Parts: sequence; C-alpha cells; structure tokens
Amino acid sequence: MSDQTESTLGEERRTQHLFRLDENEFVREILASAPPLPTYYPRMKALNSSGAVDVHEVASPKPLSPGQFNLHMKNGHVTLLDLRRPEAFGGAHIPNAINIGAGQNLSLWAGWLLDPETQILLIGDSGTIEEARLSLLRVGLDCVEGYLAKGFPTWIESGLPIARTRQLSTQEMHDRASSVEVVDVRSDQEWKAGHIAGAKHIMLGDLTKRLQELQSSLPLYVACGSGYRSNIAASLLQQAGFTDVSSMAGGMMAWNAQHLPLGDV
Repeated sequence: MSDQTESTLGEERRTQHLFRLDENEFVREILASAPPLPTYYPRMKALNSSGAVDVHEVASPKPLSPGQFNLHMKNGHVTLLDLRRPEAFGGAHIPNAINIGAGQNLSLWAGWLLDPETQILLIGDSGTIEEARLSLLRVGLDCVEGYLAKGFPTWIESGLPIARTRQLSTQEMHDRASSVEVVDVRSDQEWKAGHIAGAKHIMLGDLTKRLQELQSSLPLYVACGSGYRSNIAASLLQQAGFTDVSSMAGGMMAWNAQHLPLGDV
C-alpha cells in the first residue's frame, strides 16, 4: 500500500513487483502471506449462496435458572459458552464450559471452534447476551437455546459444581517452563516474531485437531498474545480431558514487557 489516493494500471505495472512474477510465483507469494482459513468460511459461503434464516425468525434464547440450566446440560449434548473475561472464567466456571470472551473476536473464534449443529447455552453478564447472540448469528451459529439468568453469581449461590483454570503470571511461566509443556496458540507470524523457548506451536484454530501431539502426563501451560486466546485454548483442553492446564495472563505482551528471554525462531 502507498500514500497515493489514486493510481493507474500503468503505474502499478511499473512499480508493483507482483506484476513481474509469472503465474506460479504469483500464486506462491500470495498464498504464503494468506492467514489460515477459518473453518466457518465454507459454511458462510454456502449460507450466503442459498440464503440464511431471517434474523427476526430466529427464536431468542430463554433465560434459565441455575436448576433449569443444569437440567439442559444433563438432558442433551450442548455447548456451554462462557462470555466472561479470562480472569473471571479462570477464578470459577461451570465444568466443561468453553471461554470465548464477548466482544469483537467472539464471532471469529466461536465460528471457527464451535459445532453449528449443537445447541449453545450462554453464560455471561446480562448486557452481553443479546450482542453475543447476534455475533453468533453472523457466523451461522443460530442454535442458542438459552442463557444463565442473572449471570454466573446465581450458579455460585445455588451451590452447583464449579471448575477453575489457573491464571499464571509471566514470572511463574518463566520459572516453570522447562518442566512443563508450553503451548503457544498464536498465528505463524506472531510465533516467528518471538516465543518462549521450548514451546510447541499450535495455532488455536488447529488445536482440537492436534490434541494427540500433546503430552497428557505433563502440566500444560498455554500462551498467546494477550491471554484471550490462551484461555479459549485452556478451556478446550480441559473439556478434552486434560486436567492440569494453566493460561498465562497477559500473554506475550506481558512477557515482553518484563523483558523475559525468547527462544530461537
């Protein structure tokens, strides 16, 4: 990209190196810089082609008491989607819930990681439920059955089971990294820019397809850029049966702020 507000084909042919490549070289260069293709893209392509259900025809999720929520969990195969911040989820959450925090990245990672055929139950603050429902609809996830009324505090007050995900400081990660398996779930570009020595690189979108590469006998410590994706990954690992899982709070942003060492690229 340049600072020019307009150009011509002749100018671009003179200055743009891609025009000087043959077809095979052009394809290789373009594909090398392309990010991974999210799994929901083909689904969105099909929906855009055939026509999705009108948003006004999709039923709104039902508010559920803790008892009703628990009954839905036991009566069928559902996805528990916790919309809270990583530190809140880490402190206490419903067992087997997946943590994808509400906000601009929700639709990307929910679309990438969640099964569109499975009913979804939401856990979050009252102000996030409708916005989250619309974000999920935008990526073809229209099976939101209900949400925990009045948020997670009502679950705690009901005395129902909870689980936790340890949130590690960067110093704790640094001190223990040599005796555990560190998993970095960032993109290829982020990984190449600097990572923890000895870490295994598995981009978050590929994690559930590569679980067999992880050592279940070792504690798993997960890192990302800020702590958002590592908590998603940690919740997926716990759901898959890994019992000793931790997420690094603040991610590599916090690691670099502390000037902690990086491994070789």
